[in-house]
Amino acid sequence: MRIAAAVAAIVMASVAASAQTFDVALVKREVEVVSGMTFAARGSTLTVVNNELTNVIDNAYGIRRYQLIGGPDWIESDRYNIQAKAAGDATRDEMMLMTQSLLAERFKLKVHRERREMPIYVLTVAKGGIKAPRSVDGACAVFDPRNPLRPGVPRRPFCGNNLIRAASWNATAIDMKSAAAALVGVLGRNVVDRTGVDGTFDIQVEWTPDQAPAGVDGVSTAGPPLFTVLEDQLGLKLESSRGPVDVIVIDHVERPTDD
Repeated sequence: MRIAAAVAAIVMASVAASAQTFDVALVKREVEVVSGMTFAARGSTLTVVNNELTNVIDNAYGIRRYQLIGGPDWIESDRYNIQAKAAGDATRDEMMLMTQSLLAERFKLKVHRERREMPIYVLTVAKGGIKAPRSVDGACAVFDPRNPLRPGVPRRPFCGNNLIRAASWNATAIDMKSAAAALVGVLGRNVVDRTGVDGTFDIQVEWTPDQAPAGVDGVSTAGPPLFTVLEDQLGLKLESSRGPVDVIVIDHVERPTDD
């Protein structure tokens, strides 16, 4: 295990070192209280406004917050603004490799990959069977960026649309593996599909987030919680378990000096 982790650390360091770097990169700690945050990588420009360092790392390495392990408290409390520009256009993957290099240079970030046994959720079919409506052939449109919709043409939802927020979920023609992946963003844990159900489904549900304000007598009036909605309306059940999760471990990080 130690040998595997060491090899992974060397590989990651080599990738970051060999990756193309930004031509210009400005990093500044945000000392004033600012609302809202932005992380955008478009064309050759990276724009980060009012981000915790954890969010920058998560984006750079393509992981969820629960997959980042270790580091001092300030990586979640300090806020940073970053403006960086590369020569020519770059794909998002290339931009994120450049961001990894920037983190290594400016924040002295050193990390390695591991696989750890952690709490997860298992998605199964609830008693009574699946209730989510199956998608209908031809009811959704396949997205093709080369052929945008013409004005006046009736708009259909795109197949594979899978938008989940703090209290709602709207999806069109997704399979159960995609459903499990969407739930990760709300639950903050890895979700494994063990439904054994084939085919695609349309989902449109709402629920009360755990942090929602209470109503009369301390009871929320916004609606049922997520777990209840999944079981009652979709016929799906989430069970707590443990399983292997790929994580990134912070070995070293420093506060940068402002430009």
